[in-house]
Amino acid sequence: MTESAIDWSQRKPVNVIDPSLQARVGKLVTDAMLQVTRTVFHTRDAAAKACARVMQPITTRYGVESGALLFSLTGNGNGLTAVGTPVAGRENCRLSYQCGVVVQDGGRVIGGLLSGYIHSHPVELGFSDNDLYVAAAMTKQTSALPYVTAYVSLPSGRVLAWSTRAMQDNPQQTW
Repeated sequence: MTESAIDWSQRKPVNVIDPSLQARVGKLVTDAMLQVTRTVFHTRDAAAKACARVMQPITTRYGVESGALLFSLTGNGNGLTAVGTPVAGRENCRLSYQCGVVVQDGGRVIGGLLSGYIHSHPVELGFSDNDLYVAAAMTKQTSALPYVTAYVSLPSGRVLAWSTRAMQDNPQQTW
């Protein structure tokens, strides 16, 4: 485990990186998500909720975020959806001030168009700025739909969604 600078306001190290924890949680999530990654869901929302039901208990137990990419099989973001192989974060969110998961490293679905992603938070916090940035950056990928939806699952069982379509429909003026 490596430790970087301390955030004294939170009394936590800024980053506590533990590759062995990432490997353990990654294996747990991958094994638990096997059935989900083999299923075709009728909607992207249904795929995200199925992922949340499997990933969230592991995230809550170990304090490590996990996530997966969502792929449209019909070229329509709301149609048939498949889930790529999941990934786990490398920081224990209970020990680190900052933590996360690089969902972009998740597995792809052959023939699918990237339509969003799901990830889990170990605490009851909604989207971070980085979560929204990742979703916005995904829309620039050539294998993605013009807009994507980001989902975050929380320990309470809630699953929140945010679409980049809102950002595209209502662009913020520069100043």
